[in-house]
Amino acid sequence: MLPITIEEKMGEETDETKLDMKKVLKDAYETVHRDIALGEVTDADFSGSTLCSVVMKGRTLYASNVGDSRVIMITAQKEVYQLTKDQKPDDPEEMARILNCGGRVKPLCSQINGKHIGPNRVWLAD
Repeated sequence: MLPITIEEKMGEETDETKLDMKKVLKDAYETVHRDIALGEVTDADFSGSTLCSVVMKGRTLYASNVGDSRVIMITAQKEVYQLTKDQKPDDPEEMARILNCGGRVKPLCSQINGKHIGPNRVWLAD
């Protein structure tokens, strides 16, 4: 789904020499998010999200991610480069972004005893 959407978004750009890959990737991610939110792909009411992508255009790599995941690159010389940063809700910057967008950060709560289960998760506002 995402590879096709990225390809479609790249085709929408009229001037290939000024192709804004940041905009292309952002638009493609938003399109996929919208399709999931509309239930066109899957029931995502209690699902999280994680997604990594790398697009190579010429000799330039464009890496992007959503959620608690990261893109790394390992060279032939065995050098390791982290190309993206995980979007963990415990990270102060990420938590501030979530709260600023009206979300909440808290762990899942057991319906049996009310205790927290697992790590912090992102939730829609009450």
